[in-house]
Formats: sequence, structure tokens, C-alpha cells
Amino acid sequence: MSKATDVREFMTACEQPVREQPTVISDVEKWERFCMLTEEFSEHKQALTALKQANENHSPSGIKDAMTELADSLVDMVYIILGTAHAYGLDFDELWGAVHRNNLTKIDPETGLVLKVNGKVQKPEGYVPVDLRSLIYPPKH
Repeated sequence: MSKATDVREFMTACEQPVREQPTVISDVEKWERFCMLTEEFSEHKQALTALKQANENHSPSGIKDAMTELADSLVDMVYIILGTAHAYGLDFDELWGAVHRNNLTKIDPETGLVLKVNGKVQKPEGYVPVDLRSLIYPPKH
């Protein structure tokens, strides 16, 4: 099973909307999902601050606590993001696969090297972005 399937199972059990087609959701649902994500993002920021402080204080116990909170915030954000994709009727696994395959084209196949600026992988010359629109709205034959 995929993580998206796990989230679908949870949402279905909790009677939350899981849509099969791209859908514009209500403002209420949109902002509820946004607020859940920003809350988890805030918890992530707090965990980063606690981790920095624990590391500076050489506190192994504090580091373990902060790393646990960091892990919790990361998993919760992914869970909410996957749920938001379901709410909008987006096939996250399919979209993820397309973006992943496309990201791999940023790696030079001959050298295995990538161009980085400030730690961010750059798009090589001739790079073609992934066409998510065609995945979300497949052409009709």
C-alpha cells in the first residue's frame, strides 16, 4: 500500500471527502485544510528551534525530544498534504511518479552530476518541465 492509500483509508473511515476527479472544493474545506497544514508547519518550526537550542546546549535528551517532534511534524504535514490531494480529487501517487521521473532528468546521465546553486538543484539546459496538466486532465480521444 502507498502512503496516499493509507490516508484515503483514514479519510474514508472518518467520513471526510475523498474525490476521484479534479474538484474545486468549498472555501470552508479549502481553508480548513490550509489551517491544518499551517499548524503543522508551525510545529515544525518550533521543533527546529528546540533542536537548535538542544544542540547548542549539548543536551542529548533535548535533541531526542526535538528530533521526535521534528519527525512528528514532518509525518503530519505529509499526511495533511496527501489528504488535501484526495480532497481535490488528485491522484498524488501518479503526480509524484511524474515529478520524480522528471526530477531525475536534472541529473547528467553520463557524469551523474547536477548543477547546484545555494544547495538547490538547477534545471539543466534543455530541461523540459513535467506536464502535470495532462495527468490531471488527460486528453480525450
